[in-house]
Amino acid sequence: MIKDDLVKQIAARFDLSLNFTGKILQTFLDELITGLVSDGHIELRRFGVFGIKHQAHRIITLPSGKKITRPACLVVTFAPSPTVKKKLNPPPPPKPRHPNAGETPTETPKQGCAPRGPGAGNQRGVHKNLMAPWFQRPPAATTNKPLRQTRSRSLVSLLFRATLSRGIAVLDLTPRRR
Repeated sequence: MIKDDLVKQIAARFDLSLNFTGKILQTFLDELITGLVSDGHIELRRFGVFGIKHQAHRIITLPSGKKITRPACLVVTFAPSPTVKKKLNPPPPPKPRHPNAGETPTETPKQGCAPRGPGAGNQRGVHKNLMAPWFQRPPAATTNKPLRQTRSRSLVSLLFRATLSRGIAVLDLTPRRR
């Protein structure tokens, strides 16, 4: 958007002539410049803050290798208000808690049943379903125990079975089946 577009939009919105609207806008911009020169700070609520910052001189190296000295100068800075920031960067929509939160599982493995068929288990006899992610486990309604207790017991038994199969002597703390 350029200044003429802004003048046309303001003139159409308030039913003013283009010449009068242009004079108003130019007067506003001139007062902004005068305020920056005199005070070094202009605050426009719900829009932002204009300020002046001093930059020291520095040596600039061009791609050709030639060095140029840039003298010290004052530059205008702008810090947008939170209102402007929110309009420029709206908050993203909330993400689902789990990767497959909106989907329904197609097939739920039965709790406590060993997989059957060729290649169903590994060589050490550890149940593959014990290593499945949390969202692939069956809901708590299909078991007699609460889901948290079922998970922790199965992970503990998995840990001890794996260590026993490697020949490491440990105390077997797996729960006994009745």
